[in-house]
Amino acid sequence: FQLGLLSDEYQSYRAELLSSDRAVVLTREGLKSESAGGNRIINLTLPATLLKRDDYRVRLSGRRAESSYEDLSSYVFRVVE
Repeated sequence: FQLGLLSDEYQSYRAELLSSDRAVVLTREGLKSESAGGNRIINLTLPATLLKRDDYRVRLSGRRAESSYEDLSSYVFRVVE
């Protein structure tokens, strides 16, 4: 997944994959932004074996200097097969 950033003001990012019942399926920390077509993005790779038929949400947070995280955005998708 390529998660678009509106701004890039954090030293690193965290992405959490949540299932439809809001259970955390996977967490990736220490993600860094990259440039793609003039935009800033976070590249997130998810193991296909984790994805069952369900609705999912990826919650993206930015890490502040004092080690706290600030929620930035979320992205939803559905696995049908």
